Amino acid sequence: MTLVDRCAVHVWKPLLHEVATGSLDTHAHEIAYAAHSHWNHFNFVHGEMTGVDRDNRCLKVGPLFDSESNDSEVLPPRNLEYDTLVLALGSRTHFFGVPGAEEHAIALDTLQQAERLRKRLLQVCLKKRAHSTNEANEAVDIAIIGGGATGVELAAELRRMEHTLKEFRVLSDTFQKGDAHRAARSEEAECCRPFRNVFPKRRAKHSKRWVLPCECRRQ
Repeated sequence: MTLVDRCAVHVWKPLLHEVATGSLDTHAHEIAYAAHSHWNHFNFVHGEMTGVDRDNRCLKVGPLFDSESNDSEVLPPRNLEYDTLVLALGSRTHFFGVPGAEEHAIALDTLQQAERLRKRLLQVCLKKRAHSTNEANEAVDIAIIGGGATGVELAAELRRMEHTLKEFRVLSDTFQKGDAHRAARSEEAECCRPFRNVFPKRRAKHSKRWVLPCECRRQ
């Protein structure tokens, strides 16, 4: 058995929101495919699948480049013969038709995207703190697209991240939470409407109580 993957390590996708907020040590939870293959008696080939020759039962794997320099080739293109081929292609990010989301949002499907979001959040908070003259200007606006498990859990982790950043004085301790809650209530109708419309009326009226405690507009 041979596993082909363009990534050298794997982090369980439902944990990526914790990676994005810095509350998870990726080194403690990631699975290195090379080590995993050794312990479980299968082969691992590091590289991206570029094609399949079904007539000759051959899988084409692209070259592997240095992570710090895309011009430096570590491994050349390879061809792997197979008897039975199982393709696990995953999925594409769904942006729910929100204008501008696909062009500007940071998706949360891979470890690299989660790390990018974490660094972006820290940089924005540091920049706001350094250039703001008062606590009101220090607020950071965050929009989460998608109200599934990842979106809700990310909102909760962002609230926890806020407390951590305050402890390290990256955010001010005197931030006025009342303003955030008023802003959340003023925007709640637009944010909640798509989700309430798919629920029966009896359940829809309770969604308002769910969204407000999880709002993370100002973190």
